[in-house]
Amino acid sequence: MSRRSGERRSAGARRWAWIGGVAGALAVSGALLAVLYEQGDSGPPTDKTSSDRPVEVPGDEPVGSVKPEWNHDFPADHAGQVSITVTAPDNRVREVTLTVGPWQRTVPHEGTDPVSYWFTKQGGTSPPLTVVVQPEAKVTFDEGPPPDDAEDINADWVRIG
Repeated sequence: MSRRSGERRSAGARRWAWIGGVAGALAVSGALLAVLYEQGDSGPPTDKTSSDRPVEVPGDEPVGSVKPEWNHDFPADHAGQVSITVTAPDNRVREVTLTVGPWQRTVPHEGTDPVSYWFTKQGGTSPPLTVVVQPEAKVTFDEGPPPDDAEDINADWVRIG
Protein backbone atom coordinates (compact mmCIF):
# COMPACT_ATOMS: atom_id res chain seq x y z
CA MET A 1 0.00 0.00 0.00
CA SER A 2 1.18 3.47 -0.73
CA ARG A 3 0.79 6.38 1.60
CA ARG A 4 -1.32 9.27 0.56
CA SER A 5 -0.11 12.82 1.03
CA GLY A 6 -0.79 14.05 4.52
CA GLU A 7 -0.87 10.62 6.17
CA ARG A 8 1.49 10.11 9.10
CA ARG A 9 3.63 7.07 9.70
CA SER A 10 3.04 5.08 12.80
CA ALA A 11 5.58 5.31 15.62
CA GLY A 12 6.83 1.81 14.78
CA ALA A 13 7.40 2.72 11.12
CA ARG A 14 9.29 5.87 12.10
CA ARG A 15 11.44 3.88 14.51
CA TRP A 16 12.30 1.30 11.82
CA ALA A 17 13.11 4.08 9.33
CA TRP A 18 15.47 5.66 11.89
CA ILE A 19 17.11 2.29 12.66
CA GLY A 20 17.56 1.67 8.92
CA GLY A 21 19.25 5.05 8.48
CA VAL A 22 21.62 4.42 11.38
CA ALA A 23 22.41 0.91 10.13
CA GLY A 24 23.15 2.30 6.66
CA ALA A 25 25.50 4.95 8.07
CA LEU A 26 27.31 2.30 10.13
CA ALA A 27 27.69 0.08 7.06
CA VAL A 28 29.20 2.91 5.01
CA SER A 29 31.56 3.84 7.88
CA GLY A 30 32.64 0.23 8.27
CA ALA A 31 33.31 -0.09 4.55
CA LEU A 32 35.40 3.11 4.60
CA LEU A 33 37.43 1.87 7.57
CA ALA A 34 38.05 -1.46 5.82
CA VAL A 35 39.37 0.34 2.73
CA LEU A 36 41.64 2.57 4.82
CA TYR A 37 42.91 -0.44 6.77
CA GLU A 38 43.75 -2.28 3.53
CA GLN A 39 45.68 0.77 2.32
CA GLY A 40 47.75 0.76 5.51
CA ASP A 41 46.44 4.05 6.88
CA SER A 42 47.12 3.86 10.59
CA GLY A 43 46.05 7.31 11.62
CA PRO A 44 45.52 10.89 10.59
CA PRO A 45 47.51 12.21 7.61
CA THR A 46 50.98 13.55 8.34
CA ASP A 47 53.60 15.23 6.18
CA LYS A 48 55.82 12.48 4.84
CA THR A 49 58.58 12.30 2.29
CA SER A 50 58.70 9.64 -0.40
CA SER A 51 60.74 7.47 1.95
CA ASP A 52 58.19 7.85 4.81
CA ARG A 53 60.50 9.92 7.00
CA PRO A 54 58.80 12.91 8.64
CA VAL A 55 59.43 16.22 6.92
CA GLU A 56 61.59 18.37 9.18
CA VAL A 57 60.46 21.82 10.27
CA PRO A 58 62.91 24.52 9.05
CA GLY A 59 65.13 25.77 11.84
CA ASP A 60 64.49 22.66 13.92
CA GLU A 61 66.67 20.07 12.20
CA PRO A 62 67.83 17.31 14.50
CA VAL A 63 71.30 15.92 13.90
CA GLY A 64 71.19 13.57 10.93
CA SER A 65 67.98 14.93 9.41
CA VAL A 66 67.52 14.69 5.66
CA LYS A 67 65.23 16.67 3.41
CA PRO A 68 65.07 17.69 -0.25
CA GLU A 69 65.54 21.48 0.09
CA TRP A 70 67.85 23.57 2.25
CA ASN A 71 68.16 27.38 2.51
CA HIS A 72 70.98 29.41 4.00
CA ASP A 73 71.98 33.08 4.28
CA PHE A 74 75.74 33.64 4.43
CA PRO A 75 76.74 36.92 6.16
CA ALA A 76 76.62 39.83 3.69
CA ASP A 77 80.05 41.07 4.75
CA HIS A 78 81.76 37.71 4.15
CA ALA A 79 83.84 37.61 0.97
CA GLY A 80 85.68 34.47 0.03
CA GLN A 81 85.20 30.75 0.24
CA VAL A 82 81.91 29.21 1.37
CA SER A 83 80.98 25.57 1.26
CA ILE A 84 78.23 23.05 1.68
CA THR A 85 78.66 19.49 2.86
CA VAL A 86 76.25 16.83 1.61
CA THR A 87 75.76 13.64 3.60
CA ALA A 88 73.49 11.01 2.05
CA PRO A 89 71.69 8.27 3.98
CA ASP A 90 72.30 5.70 1.22
CA ASN A 91 74.37 5.03 -1.92
CA ARG A 92 71.87 6.35 -4.49
CA VAL A 93 73.29 8.89 -6.94
CA ARG A 94 72.00 12.36 -6.11
CA GLU A 95 71.62 15.60 -8.02
CA VAL A 96 72.61 18.62 -5.94
CA THR A 97 71.40 21.94 -7.35
CA LEU A 98 72.68 25.18 -5.80
CA THR A 99 70.94 28.48 -6.58
CA VAL A 100 72.30 31.88 -5.51
CA GLY A 101 70.38 34.86 -6.88
CA PRO A 102 70.23 34.42 -10.67
CA TRP A 103 72.99 31.76 -10.72
CA GLN A 104 72.63 27.99 -10.58
CA ARG A 105 75.03 25.04 -10.52
CA THR A 106 74.22 21.31 -10.45
CA VAL A 107 76.67 18.64 -9.30
CA PRO A 108 76.27 14.86 -8.95
CA HIS A 109 76.79 13.37 -5.50
CA GLU A 110 77.56 9.68 -4.90
CA GLY A 111 78.01 7.57 -1.79
CA THR A 112 77.28 7.96 1.90
CA ASP A 113 80.52 9.70 2.87
CA PRO A 114 80.16 13.45 3.46
CA VAL A 115 81.39 15.47 0.47
CA SER A 116 82.06 19.22 0.63
CA TYR A 117 81.58 21.53 -2.35
CA TRP A 118 83.02 25.04 -2.22
CA PHE A 119 82.73 28.26 -4.22
CA THR A 120 83.68 31.91 -3.80
CA LYS A 121 81.16 34.43 -2.49
CA GLN A 122 81.35 38.15 -3.27
CA GLY A 123 81.41 40.49 -0.26
CA GLY A 124 78.68 43.06 0.28
CA THR A 125 75.96 40.84 -1.14
CA SER A 126 74.03 38.05 0.43
CA PRO A 127 71.36 36.49 -1.75
CA PRO A 128 70.13 33.33 -0.04
CA LEU A 129 71.61 30.01 -1.11
CA THR A 130 69.05 27.32 -1.92
CA VAL A 131 70.25 23.74 -2.20
CA VAL A 132 67.92 21.11 -3.65
CA VAL A 133 69.03 17.49 -3.29
CA GLN A 134 67.22 14.68 -5.11
CA PRO A 135 66.89 12.17 -3.56
CA GLU A 136 67.04 14.01 -0.26
CA ALA A 137 70.13 14.26 1.96
CA LYS A 138 71.55 16.27 4.84
CA VAL A 139 73.28 19.56 3.94
CA THR A 140 75.40 21.75 6.20
CA PHE A 141 76.89 25.18 5.43
CA ASP A 142 80.23 26.77 6.26
CA GLU A 143 82.28 29.86 5.43
CA GLY A 144 86.04 30.17 5.25
CA PRO A 145 88.57 27.66 3.96
CA PRO A 146 86.86 24.38 3.02
CA PRO A 147 88.18 20.92 3.94
CA ASP A 148 91.25 19.82 1.93
CA ASP A 149 89.27 17.23 -0.05
CA ALA A 150 86.39 19.62 -0.93
CA GLU A 151 85.38 19.88 -4.58
CA ASP A 152 85.81 23.28 -6.24
CA ILE A 153 82.53 24.20 -7.99
CA ASN A 154 83.42 27.78 -9.02
CA ALA A 155 83.10 26.90 -12.71
CA ASP A 156 80.01 26.07 -14.77
CA TRP A 157 77.43 28.25 -13.00
CA VAL A 158 74.53 29.12 -15.32
CA ARG A 159 72.52 32.34 -15.24
CA ILE A 160 68.84 31.44 -14.85
CA GLY A 161 67.29 34.86 -14.33
